[in-house]
Amino acid sequence: MLAVGLIESNSARAEGENKDGVIFGLPFLRDIGMGTSKVKLGARVVVIGGGNTAIDCAREALRQGAVEVTMITVEGGPKEMPAVPEDLHDMVEEGVELLHGRAMTAVLGNGKVEALQLHPARFAGAINASPIVIDREAKAERFAADNVIIAVGQRASLGWLPDEFKTERGTIKTDKFGRLGNTNIFAAGDVVQLGMGQPLMVVNAVGDGKRVAFNLDKVLRGRRCSPGRFPLT
Repeated sequence: MLAVGLIESNSARAEGENKDGVIFGLPFLRDIGMGTSKVKLGARVVVIGGGNTAIDCAREALRQGAVEVTMITVEGGPKEMPAVPEDLHDMVEEGVELLHGRAMTAVLGNGKVEALQLHPARFAGAINASPIVIDREAKAERFAADNVIIAVGQRASLGWLPDEFKTERGTIKTDKFGRLGNTNIFAAGDVVQLGMGQPLMVVNAVGDGKRVAFNLDKVLRGRRCSPGRFPLT
């Protein structure tokens, strides 16, 4: 059973992401959780992204000493954000500001973050399931910042897996039973579900893992697999 998740942070594809003061969401949260963080945030922190990881980053930035935290999203408003509504509500109550309909196109500064360049942006089609269209003809906005935390999704790290078992999205390709081809190898969770149109939530990953585990057990017992869902209790 492969349940390796999505462990690599996506880039925002903005110029200057290599400057000092640019942080990626997953390692930011991981290091704090493990007690190994050495990040010292400035007073003004911007979080790029509108999902659950971005919300966790924004709230944690306040706890790490930031004075002003702003979340910048491509989504046109809070209702479009792919996040748990209760967490979004709590984040706003804690003082995080929201700026919607923008994309970061460059990190400005002489070797270190001093400001961000923003352009109007939107999804070409379905929210969070279609390419992002950036209006680079519009006048760029300059948004002052000391740090920027990029949390625009994750991707799998599957360099070890043969290409025949990968999708075009870079995830693990399985059949309707969760099986890799004709092998006795199964996969489940985010590393399979990414791009399938459902939120990447813990409950979905756990449910998928249990469904596939049932099928793995059936194979070991010499029984036929089932594509159906199984109760979680």
